[in-house]
Amino acid sequence: MSKQPKHLKELVADPHNRRKHTPRNVGLIVDGLQKVGAARSIVIDENNEVLAGNATVEAASEAGITKVKVVDATGNEVVAVRRVGLTNDQKRDLAIYDNRAGELAEWDTEQLMKDVNDGIDLSAFFKSAELQSMVESHEDVNLDEFFSDDPKPKPEPTLPFIFRFTPKQHEDVKQAFKTYSETPEQVLMKLLKV
Repeated sequence: MSKQPKHLKELVADPHNRRKHTPRNVGLIVDGLQKVGAARSIVIDENNEVLAGNATVEAASEAGITKVKVVDATGNEVVAVRRVGLTNDQKRDLAIYDNRAGELAEWDTEQLMKDVNDGIDLSAFFKSAELQSMVESHEDVNLDEFFSDDPKPKPEPTLPFIFRFTPKQHEDVKQAFKTYSETPEQVLMKLLKV
């Protein structure tokens, strides 16, 4: 058993984390930590490896929170974090930050498929149709398909018009794809205000 950590640097990120945390997801957690402070606990094992809360640890570091308070538990009790001194608005915001940040994370389908291929049974967590749907719908977006230096670009079938971007706009759109949780078409429509 490792010594009890007192600093965030002593924690070890889960190398097989099944969640991918987008910049928007982590950024929302950072905002919440800066505006209302820490409230959600994380779970570590006896070797200080993070079992749950990898994004919270990452966000805490970005928010400048470095201390760790460990509560040893056996699993037969709920660990409650009591926050005092919050205004009603801060309480509301804390709850929304907590719920919304979780929605913005994504499943790491590559890791899940590796788990399946390694013989790990995921049926307690996903119906087979859910897992299949995640794997089938997961495609890395090739941003170059949306941009072309060709003077006669072919329109993308799902987009109602042809558009061209400067190199700066191209970089802005790339960043938007990393930040927003919508489909590529929805992101482009939002950026173009269509």
